[in-house]
Amino acid sequence: MPDFKDPEKLQDMRRRLYERGTESTPVVRHELSATPHVAPAAWSDQPEILTLQTPVIDPRTGVLTEPTVDVIPPKKRRLSYRAIILLVSAALFLLVLGLSSLYLMFGNTLISSNNIGISIAGPLTIGGGEEMKLQVGVTNQNKVPIESAVLIVSYPVGTKSVGEDSKEIFEERVTLNRISAGEAVNVPVSAIIFGEENQEQQIRATIEYRLVDSNGTFFKEADPLTFKINSSPVVIRVDTVKKVSAGQEIDVKLTIQSNSPNPLKNLLVSASYPSNFEYTTASPEPMYRESEWLIDEILPEKSTTITIKGVVVGNQSEEFQLQFSIGTPQKDNQFMIGSVLANATADFLIEQPFINVGMEIDGKTSDVVTLATGKSTAVTVIVQNTLTETLYDMVVEVEVKGNILVRELVEVEDGYYDSVKDVIRYEPSGNQNLVQIDPGATKEFTFTLKPSDKTETPSFSLTANAYARRVFENRATEQLVGTVKREVKFTSSVGITRKLARGVPGFIDGGTVPPVADAETTYTVTLQASAGGNDVTGAVVTTSLPQYVSWKNLALGDGSIVFNPISKEVTWTIGGIDAASNKNVSFQVGLLPSQNQIGVTPAVVGAQRFRATDRFTGAVVRAEGVPLSSELGIESGFEEQNGRVQKTLLP
Repeated sequence: MPDFKDPEKLQDMRRRLYERGTESTPVVRHELSATPHVAPAAWSDQPEILTLQTPVIDPRTGVLTEPTVDVIPPKKRRLSYRAIILLVSAALFLLVLGLSSLYLMFGNTLISSNNIGISIAGPLTIGGGEEMKLQVGVTNQNKVPIESAVLIVSYPVGTKSVGEDSKEIFEERVTLNRISAGEAVNVPVSAIIFGEENQEQQIRATIEYRLVDSNGTFFKEADPLTFKINSSPVVIRVDTVKKVSAGQEIDVKLTIQSNSPNPLKNLLVSASYPSNFEYTTASPEPMYRESEWLIDEILPEKSTTITIKGVVVGNQSEEFQLQFSIGTPQKDNQFMIGSVLANATADFLIEQPFINVGMEIDGKTSDVVTLATGKSTAVTVIVQNTLTETLYDMVVEVEVKGNILVRELVEVEDGYYDSVKDVIRYEPSGNQNLVQIDPGATKEFTFTLKPSDKTETPSFSLTANAYARRVFENRATEQLVGTVKREVKFTSSVGITRKLARGVPGFIDGGTVPPVADAETTYTVTLQASAGGNDVTGAVVTTSLPQYVSWKNLALGDGSIVFNPISKEVTWTIGGIDAASNKNVSFQVGLLPSQNQIGVTPAVVGAQRFRATDRFTGAVVRAEGVPLSSELGIESGFEEQNGRVQKTLLP
């Protein structure tokens, strides 16, 4: 207990506390209220505030005064501007959400792609080359019309339009314009369908449209119509042998038969050759390369044929196959099939050749031999019996075809040349060695051909066939055949000529003739390049000018000419020259001889070198011309030795 600072007051308090007869002042007590008090849940719900006022002091001793209570009502809180913005935003969000929900629930009944129907009706099977009639239905179940409606029908590759002027079509567009609300439109379309037998194809349909007062384009697709081609409009039959020997020439006959009730137009036949087959010729000739033929038209139930010849190469027991296709050509390439209508194959088996036939042309054994024009050609045919049995009565025939053969110069040893049929024949009647050929024996036959050098695309082909018979134990005989083919091509005999002149049209030449030392004299040089029996391509002539000759930068003629001032080389680029024709160019040069050339006839142009590619043989052909001097021809009115340099005339 803390010490009191005034002990007298403490004693006085004790005295009054324990003093007898002293009356105590009654204490006024306040009663507790039974009214429950609820705590507010938020600041806005705060109750009225009770505040105690300062009590009035009773002057009487020992009397307590009761304070008075004032009720202060709660203050009203005002919302801030942030709260107002938040409440307004929430209200707008709820409004938009409600409107969107209403549109999704009820608004799409006005216009929707789900309310537009499109379907294709047509046959599920059809013959190739026949007309397919289709019905495309379009319905608008919306409550508003659609505008700018266009029906798009997509066809498979190779489909053609109906009509006389039949054309390949990939897509057809039909303008429908406006389709009213609740309206149904049926659109008939038709096309000629092509394809292989049992091939499945599809036709698709799409409707494009716009809404009223809208630039947007909408579309709806139909389920595709799937159908099968139950027959091909055209059939290919292949007729040929099945077993062949290496080196044997075979014929493959194609028969193209129409199976369509309508005329078939613009068909493409394509052949694929393996490495075992070397194409020789065909009737009719291919339109492109060696494997594509165009057929303009085949009438119903009519047919056309193509015969292909070729030589079989390969080893014994090898198998190979020729493949053929027919169809409609592509729109952008008429020599490639866009839609295949039919396929066919020819299978072959290579057997051991019973009679092996070989051929050498000037010692060369390649299939195509290139020789110089006008050169005599020595040919040797080698025949061998590859069997273990004896062959009898062998006959060897060599057929000669070409536009260059000089018949009166054909030389044959131990044989006969039939100039009517152009066949060289070796028979037992003229050669006893052919009566019997032992197993493994070899026979050789030789002859010489003299070609002409005046024919365009000079060439000839040689086909040698050997025939013999063998006798079986039952005395039955079998005819055996061996064959070989070679081709000889002769290159074009190109040439280059040059001429020096003055006063050529288009040129003005100056200076003296004969030329004078230390004074310039100009000349016009003309070069002429010519082709022989074949067309040539990539023709170029090069030459050069001596140091004392200048280039005057004036040229007229065919092709283009370029002068290199550093090397002083002149390059004349000609390009192509047709067979038996020529091309020319003229250019001007200036001769400035020096004192040490007095009495000399100097060269004006160096040697000319002509190079080109023979279009027929593919070989490079060349020719060369000697240098051209300053001597002008006396036929032009000049005296002899007009090109000799004279002494300088001093003033």
